[in-house]
Amino acid sequence: MTKSVYNQIIQFSPFDKELNFNGDNVIGYVYDQQSKWLIYIKDNQLRKYLLDGVVELARVGQSTKFKDFQRLSERLRFGYLETNIDDDSEWEKERRFAQDSYSEETWALISNRITKAKSLITFLNDRQIFIAA
Repeated sequence: MTKSVYNQIIQFSPFDKELNFNGDNVIGYVYDQQSKWLIYIKDNQLRKYLLDGVVELARVGQSTKFKDFQRLSERLRFGYLETNIDDDSEWEKERRFAQDSYSEETWALISNRITKAKSLITFLNDRQIFIAA
């Protein structure tokens, strides 16, 4: 793929709030300017999507802080996720782990999204598309 063609691809998210893929076909990924971009087809058109948030989601674990996860979920447009946090101070929210901030049911939904993110990253590992100048 040439840089000129790559730059003309329309950026659009292929994921819903549950991180289900809504495109027609995954082509691969391009590594451009320190970021991975998903290249896929939707309605017979080539599209791209910045994968930074998905890569970050794949790294979420027991030591992820609530505030960090909250920012990530906003970037990925997960919608409202009910917490089990009372009106804690900002200091308490900074120290709290994400996994301890949600009910088991809500955390199970989040874990499902984390699993999907990890699966996508694994799937893309050997599908890099190189850009020619």
